Amino acid sequence: MAVTYYFAPPWFINIGIIFEALFAIVLIAISITAYKFYRVSRQEKLKLFSAAFGSLALYYIIKSLINADLLTSNNLTRDKLLDLGQLTLVAHIFFMLAGLIILLYLSLKVKNNRLFSLLIIIIFVTAFTSRNNVIIFHVISTILLSFLSLHYYESYKKKPHKNNLIVFIAFLLLLLANLDFIFSYYSPILFVIGHFIEFISYLLFLINLINIFKK
Repeated sequence: MAVTYYFAPPWFINIGIIFEALFAIVLIAISITAYKFYRVSRQEKLKLFSAAFGSLALYYIIKSLINADLLTSNNLTRDKLLDLGQLTLVAHIFFMLAGLIILLYLSLKVKNNRLFSLLIIIIFVTAFTSRNNVIIFHVISTILLSFLSLHYYESYKKKPHKNNLIVFIAFLLLLLANLDFIFSYYSPILFVIGHFIEFISYLLFLINLINIFKK
């Protein structure tokens, strides 16, 4: 079985890999679009936005390539499976958390870079050194996504226009997808639902960015 699909229904494994390749394409599109907009407007936050979604895209690229290699491999050993599974986990923790932390940095508008650097170090050390990395990763992701969802909800309440609403819904869907993955251990169908929710969320981010770019 492909790594990171331990709790997925068997029929979903190939579909899941296709989904993740699509995630990578959408996230690359978001990153490139944000960077193009940055080149025009020179708004620093757009460059960071581009970096955040580029980091998320890197994770999905690595994950889909590893899983596709495993599915097509004719000489798969237990050691290779464990090594690639660990590589996927490291990529997941590093690139996903890096992307979320950059987005958190944008929303917090932190002026003290040392304080924020300390926060990053604490989060990464906790995620990488914990005995159960996957659970700790999802707990940290849930906290970060909860804060981001709340922040963009408050932004929408202050300025209730379409773009703010789209961003809030996108982060809320990412939060729901993350919760789905946490509980997929108990119900594999939640793993499937989580992928669909994630895809809708990333599409909303892309739609929002295109709407801004058109203006």
